Amino acid sequence: MTEQTPALAAAGNGAYRICVRLEPVSHVRHGRSWPEAFTAATLTGADFNADHDRGLSRFEARIYAPPGFEDSDRDRCMLASFEFHHMVLDSARGGVMDFTGVLVGALAYPQDVYDRLAAGCPLTDIDEARGNWPGEVRYLPLPHPGFQAYLGWRAKVTIAPDRRQDDQ
Repeated sequence: MTEQTPALAAAGNGAYRICVRLEPVSHVRHGRSWPEAFTAATLTGADFNADHDRGLSRFEARIYAPPGFEDSDRDRCMLASFEFHHMVLDSARGGVMDFTGVLVGALAYPQDVYDRLAAGCPLTDIDEARGNWPGEVRYLPLPHPGFQAYLGWRAKVTIAPDRRQDDQ
């Protein structure tokens, strides 16, 4: 029996579409019925931050909350954040970039939160996103439980311009 793999489709208002495909690496035990590879997340309207410091490349794909949802430091709250290390650019063509790296962090709400947001539910009405005070929204989601078993897996990350931005 193959283990049920997590899948996440989140949408924001950023400039990119980011797809994450995960593959097991040599240190992953195959005693459990792990999948060979699977599309883990599709982030539409995402932003990303990448840097290179002392030989370590780091990449973070982020989905921000709608404008107006900020923490006390006036930073916009995030709905999802995926972090990768050891990123290598495999190819780039026509504005589309393909990277390979290692998934080291996955903060995200459950899929039903994104479905409710897409249906028009206000963020402050969603219990999982609510902060400690009335009207407050959590700055970061909690670690996504479905992805914790896949930290350390090889990630194939495809980044493309979000064509929805061209329509506006």
